[in-house]
Amino acid sequence: MAKRLPDPKRWEYVRVHSGLHGRGLFAAVDMPKGQRVMEYLGERVGKKESERRTEAQWAKGHVTVFTLNKRVDLDGSPAWNRARLANHSCDPNCESQNDRGRRIWIVARRSVKAGEELTYDYHFDFVDPPPLCLCGAARCRGFIVGPHHVRRLKAWLKRENLPTPAGLLPRR
Repeated sequence: MAKRLPDPKRWEYVRVHSGLHGRGLFAAVDMPKGQRVMEYLGERVGKKESERRTEAQWAKGHVTVFTLNKRVDLDGSPAWNRARLANHSCDPNCESQNDRGRRIWIVARRSVKAGEELTYDYHFDFVDPPPLCLCGAARCRGFIVGPHHVRRLKAWLKRENLPTPAGLLPRR
């Protein structure tokens, strides 16, 4: 179970310029593994409305919808949801955790030092073409797709006659 923040009124992160995607969130203090960094907030919407919003957001290149449960999703696009600014990484220091279909938390996967950018794997479904990944991790997949879509991504790269990113090559 994730740990609660010692004082939820105190900011544990700051928004600043990011080399990954323009803006990002950075740790303001050291955080232990398992600490809840922030809650991913937003508007609760039904599945039909969620699909409509996701399509519109894909067209703009920035999807902020999370699955909460079988009936409801969470659209995190409102400006007051600062967690929407956490960037994707193929080797993230945080992860999203679904709290029994009620809330989404961003939780430290490992100890995070003050000044580190807070990132998590977006686990996007495969779309054609997939969005490019700029995380720069040693095992970067090259595209923002969940690890469970790597086979499909490799097949797409082959069909499109594109090079395989280093993060998708077998380890030596």
